[in-house]
Amino acid sequence: MNVIESEFLVFFDVDDTLILWDSIFNNPQDQVWITDPYDGAKVGVTPHHAHIKLLQNYHARGATIVVWSQNGYSWAKSVVQALKLEPHVHLIMSKPRIYVDDLPSKEWMGEHMYLPKDHHFGSSSYVKEE
Repeated sequence: MNVIESEFLVFFDVDDTLILWDSIFNNPQDQVWITDPYDGAKVGVTPHHAHIKLLQNYHARGATIVVWSQNGYSWAKSVVQALKLEPHVHLIMSKPRIYVDDLPSKEWMGEHMYLPKDHHFGSSSYVKEE
């Protein structure tokens, strides 16, 4: 049995959170190429720098960082490696599809956060789930 011995876990999604699909041609110099682990194709994406910085900051403050993806753990691992985030990530996994609990996730999961792609640290703008 594996046990994550941490009380401070922060989860990061991959697609449209750590990497962006819709802006890959806006700044070609910022493009990162990832090898799709399922078919070997090279995929160009744009790093979401605000979320990457947030991940690094949480790690520096002692959080256990989990990266997950609905596209599977292999895809999440490829993205973490392409972004060179291995030193900051403790666990990579597929995003849960089902959870069994007596409470709905909104009652225990904590705050949902998403920073706009043009977010600058020091500002307080982020999308908060109501």
